[in-house]
Amino acid sequence: MKLNKRGSHVGVVISFVVFIVFIIFLYSVIEPVIKVQKDKEFIIEYIKGELPNLVSENMTKISFRVNDGFEFENGKTCFKLDLDFPSISSPGSITKSNEEVINSKVSGDYLFVDESTPQGMFFEVFYSNEFDNSFEVTGCDEMQETEDFILGATSNKEYIFEKKIIQLINRHISNYEELKRELTVPEGSEFSLIFVKADKTEIKTEQKDIEANIYSQKVPIIYVDSEANIKSGYIIIKVW
Repeated sequence: MKLNKRGSHVGVVISFVVFIVFIIFLYSVIEPVIKVQKDKEFIIEYIKGELPNLVSENMTKISFRVNDGFEFENGKTCFKLDLDFPSISSPGSITKSNEEVINSKVSGDYLFVDESTPQGMFFEVFYSNEFDNSFEVTGCDEMQETEDFILGATSNKEYIFEKKIIQLINRHISNYEELKRELTVPEGSEFSLIFVKADKTEIKTEQKDIEANIYSQKVPIIYVDSEANIKSGYIIIKVW
């Protein structure tokens, strides 16, 4: 009894052709999904890279200690120091002692501090455009200039500011299309932001019901709050 080898070969060929057609079909279905995923992930990475440029600003930190022998003159309760502040357009400062914010203001290169018992105290001054210099210091107009202090470490670094993150989220809400163009987010793609503060409070852009697939990434950040406290949080970037 002879085997029909030709028939068996035809069956193998047909099976192979069916397999190849299935692979091509499967690729044609999956390939667009993979491409979309890569495109959205690329947009997330791009926004992530641009965020520091939008929400960062320089902050100068100056520390000093008032000598134990310092005494006020004429019953005054504030002192004036020449700390040679950097020249920035809208000076704002926060002065802290023992982690507590105290009344102070900057005028020119001078720092005026309203503190009745400064002897031996350690102070830190945080100086940046992003601080609102709204403190009122009274009784310092004719204060004597003193050199009775020891200047400590001085640093100037770029930080992410809570204030600028909130401003960015407000821009997203009020002028979304302009922000999209600035970030070069392509037509057909959308994005949103959620800022999660150290205390888990969320500040977010408008959140809509979205039927499309959403791609997101949580970006840990170190930021400066309104009282010059350095805190940790994160920003969630969503793209669809």
